[in-house]
Amino acid sequence: MSVDVGIRLLRAADHLLYQECADDCMAYLASAPWSDKEEEAIDDAISSMGLKPSSDLAARLTSADDMKVFKEVIKHLTEKAGCGEKGVAALHDFVNATFNEAPAQATCVCMSMIREAWTTATKNLITGNHLRSVSLWNTLTILALEYGDAKSFLADFIGCSKKLCGAMTRIRERFSVAEVLIQVFLRVIPGKANNKLVLLSNSQRLALLAAWAPMVADLKCKSLESAFRQLFTTLPLQDPVLIALVKEETTNPQFGDCYAWWRTKLFKRMKRCNSAREEIDLEASNSSKERVKLVSGEES
Repeated sequence: MSVDVGIRLLRAADHLLYQECADDCMAYLASAPWSDKEEEAIDDAISSMGLKPSSDLAARLTSADDMKVFKEVIKHLTEKAGCGEKGVAALHDFVNATFNEAPAQATCVCMSMIREAWTTATKNLITGNHLRSVSLWNTLTILALEYGDAKSFLADFIGCSKKLCGAMTRIRERFSVAEVLIQVFLRVIPGKANNKLVLLSNSQRLALLAAWAPMVADLKCKSLESAFRQLFTTLPLQDPVLIALVKEETTNPQFGDCYAWWRTKLFKRMKRCNSAREEIDLEASNSSKERVKLVSGEES
């Protein structure tokens, strides 16, 4: 017997109020695998029945606890993500599936729980309770940046960056943070490859740059230094934060490229201003000579 036949027999048994036959049909349906279409047909048949559905069949159809189970799975996967690469991959896979397949309510709940877990992991790092927190923090940061409200998240990220960087410089596992910082820096810099750009103000980008500069100097990662330099070049030349970093170039060679860019840009701007000033002076001089000629002509 197929599921389709079982549904038709169940409808007939219900119409005849034949409880024994209906019970057999429901026992069969409760044991059978369903396609999505078959599940909808069974649900429709049960909802229109006069006879009481079996507890086994009703349990497979109920959606009352779906959200509760969903939250439990996210919580479990979040905890596992702090234990190794397999846990990280499982959490990434589940979050990705949630955003591709689940309804909007589930995606909102998912990101709310990710942000809550990120806040907890951040507090643990700052307070020194960092057992497994670095790996978990990395994962949650990437997920919040990729799937959540990136602008809102980055505002929170920047707000605690100074304390975070100070705490991470004391942690041996800090070297794994480089990839996360690269993604954060590049996300706020316009570019052809950046299709998820987050536009921040000068002050926000400066705060991000200043907070993580010590970590960039400590990690000695070329890719991170490159992303840091790109962020550096988007900021005002005369800002005290940039000038302070330029002054550190002698003690932190990692900022050498930033210093070279700043120096070259400063000199070019000075030359441009001087050229403009010379043109203005030349025009003023020529204008003065013309007036002298006119006056001399009138007198003669």
